[in-house]
Amino acid sequence: MVISIAFAGCGRLRYEKGALSSTGNEDPEPTLPGQTDGEGNVIPTLSRVSDDELTQDNLIDITLDATTGPTWTINTDIDTGSLSILDSLGNPYPESGGIIDAQVIPQTDSQGINFPDLPQIARFIAKNIVVEENVTVNVSGPNALMLVAQESITINGTINVSAGTQSFNKNTEPGPGGFRGGSSVFNAESTKLAEGFGSGDIACNCHQCTTGGGGSGHSSSGGQGDDQGSGGALYGSKAIELLIGGSGGGPGAAGDSGGCTFSRGGGGGGAVQLSTLGTLTVSASGVISANGAGASSRRFSDSRGLIGGAGGGAGGRIVLEAKSVVVDGQLVANGGGGGIALVEGEDDSNQAGGINGQHGLVSASPAAGGESSAAGNTSRGGAGGAGDQAPTTGENLGGGGGSAGRILFRAVDNPSISGLISPTGEGFFTQMYE
Repeated sequence: MVISIAFAGCGRLRYEKGALSSTGNEDPEPTLPGQTDGEGNVIPTLSRVSDDELTQDNLIDITLDATTGPTWTINTDIDTGSLSILDSLGNPYPESGGIIDAQVIPQTDSQGINFPDLPQIARFIAKNIVVEENVTVNVSGPNALMLVAQESITINGTINVSAGTQSFNKNTEPGPGGFRGGSSVFNAESTKLAEGFGSGDIACNCHQCTTGGGGSGHSSSGGQGDDQGSGGALYGSKAIELLIGGSGGGPGAAGDSGGCTFSRGGGGGGAVQLSTLGTLTVSASGVISANGAGASSRRFSDSRGLIGGAGGGAGGRIVLEAKSVVVDGQLVANGGGGGIALVEGEDDSNQAGGINGQHGLVSASPAAGGESSAAGNTSRGGAGGAGDQAPTTGENLGGGGGSAGRILFRAVDNPSISGLISPTGEGFFTQMYE
């Protein structure tokens, strides 16, 4: 079964690099203040939800299984704040005997400062939440996703907030809470820049240069595009105060002969937070994916010259907070690969991989940059960041790879991890409640 979560109505802005207050990759405090229950046991102090909201006595379970229909859809009306879970026939998720507390909440940091221009957060609170095996939850739209359960969360299937989940010709579209990749032009003087605090860039406007676009940054800097593509900056903190996703990759550019034509940068992966007072389990069959999209490669239909490959999108953010966190499955927030410049006669059909950068992978392996099989074409896209590897630089007008994102655990008990986590290193951090 496929479950789609669609958000609508939030506007998009561009962000100045360095505008986000950040401690970068310095380690934040390893401990957090918890609270105690009636028996003196430490329990987590969950973020972005109040005690009154957590102690509602009429919440019901959400169980997304493969018997209720091939498709579930959650539609979000940002203007009214109403959220609904619909099956393939348009019927709402049954709320007999209680409710699912669903609302759009503002994006705030730990000091309570509101960021109204950033993507907001679509939050669902239930008693228990289960995603069954062979169920995929596809999440789309401008806002981050937060799932909260009073007792427990179990992920046996897939929650997908990655960019690039639509057709490849929409690779600039981000995951929910992420930022768009760069593409066409606003006017004859400037490109449509990629979005986000770590967006990739190019160091020229229309008619000024032919270059690959820079890959976007997140937990590291993005890969450089060859030869005037600026990789995006590292941004945010390991403590993930804001639930926002990855930035977009920079567009690749054509020079004087190009007529302001650009290849499309990959969108940034989305952001998702799962929070419960009890145990949060990602079983061996479970996957949570917040990967960035691969970049595109383009060519002219005539002999006007080359178009540089675009930069890959950065991975997004995954936050798991609970009394106990158990990960036997896969958590990935990897970057997308960069695109390449194509020579006359090469096919630039919109397909991921091959000449285009790969989308971030559900593994610890880097997404490959684009590569040509045409004789004499030595353009190469940079690989995306994954595992403990930083994204790489494009070659011969190739775009840079996108950075991996960030994964954060907050728990009372030491997390049990036998599955795959990517990124590791600077992109992964654990804080303990005490």
